[in-house]
Amino acid sequence: MVDKQFDTLDDWLKWIEGLHPVKWDLGLQRVSRVAEQMSLLEPSGKLFLVAGTNGKGTTIAMMDQILRTAGFTTGVSTSPHLIRFNERICLNGMPVSDTAICAAFERINLARKDISLTYFEFATLAALDIFRRADPDVIILEIGLGGRLDAMNITDPDVSIITTIQLDHQSWLGSDLESIGREKAGIMRRGKPAITGPDMPESITEKAAETGARIVAMAKDFQAVKKPNSWEFHGHTDDGKHVSFSDLPYNHLPFDNCVIAVQALVSSGLSLSQENIKKGLSQVKIAGRYQTLPGPVPVILDVAHNPHAAERLAMKLKSDMVPGKTHAVVAMYADKDCESVLRHLDPVVDLWYFADMDDDRAESAVKLVARLSTQQRSDTLTCDRVSSAFHMARKNAVPGDRIVVFGSFPAVAEVMSEVGTEIGSM
Repeated sequence: MVDKQFDTLDDWLKWIEGLHPVKWDLGLQRVSRVAEQMSLLEPSGKLFLVAGTNGKGTTIAMMDQILRTAGFTTGVSTSPHLIRFNERICLNGMPVSDTAICAAFERINLARKDISLTYFEFATLAALDIFRRADPDVIILEIGLGGRLDAMNITDPDVSIITTIQLDHQSWLGSDLESIGREKAGIMRRGKPAITGPDMPESITEKAAETGARIVAMAKDFQAVKKPNSWEFHGHTDDGKHVSFSDLPYNHLPFDNCVIAVQALVSSGLSLSQENIKKGLSQVKIAGRYQTLPGPVPVILDVAHNPHAAERLAMKLKSDMVPGKTHAVVAMYADKDCESVLRHLDPVVDLWYFADMDDDRAESAVKLVARLSTQQRSDTLTCDRVSSAFHMARKNAVPGDRIVVFGSFPAVAEVMSEVGTEIGSM
């Protein structure tokens, strides 16, 4: 352990980024030892652990809003962040202060002694440390990568949630859906409910049988009935009691995630009314998920970065057609399935603006053009920065057109910084 104490959060983060020799070093041994030393493994509040390829952030946002509407205090940890690290650790819907995070980092650094920790492990421990001190009624933690070996999995959830299983991070989680499902199923616990979204691989059921977790499956154990202007929920409490809610509102977020969020809360045993759920679903906001900045040329921000998310984005864009052209600003990581992502969006894009990112993992703009396999109806431009691509799109767009920014969290974050968008504003 090196005795370090920095004056600013930026200084702490720069130091932490270079502390561990490997950026992603999956495993629970190191982080568990430090968490145990800091007495962080048994939080007093109700604990949810959320995994999945897509939909984690939106599911969490809806759960958090419903809970706060009902009067519960909440602690939420998500990743990655868009603009500021503080977004990763929220109390009652608000990012915690630099001061609180710096104090947590200092305590972690003292407790770890000679144990080397990754950036994400520091972030995980900071969230747990801050939540232990604030003692919220409910804690919701997002799995960053996979499940079984993710640092957040040191906790013992009351309810586990797996939103979707799709191909992503194959070099870490496996090359097929069954392998990826097995890794994500590592968050399930014996005797505890595990809420699963639609179309789960068989490995989820197999892992539940091994661990003794109780699968609560969408379409089988809970479902929604869609109506023209509202929807109904039908599910069960953890002790088997049937629960129904009617006249629930639609919102701009993926519908399956709404249904999963409601069942997760029902399975927890927390006391929630139909009015709590209605109000929470109608008020929820989450930055970078089909977030629309209105104007003569609206700007749509979406962090879609894998084929499943891209397909959802394309469907949404098709359903919200504009009279003019669609300009797409995109920057992606090279280890993503760029071809599939671009193929889903190409039918609704008139002009592509591909951008470089200052990151070793980033695909270059020129190579992204080459990975756009169809090019049946769209033109392409390349830029050295996302902000340059965005300014070019704004210059070319006319009233009636729209601009959509997607492909990665950094791409959306850079445009947010350019337009001065506050996190969570819609």
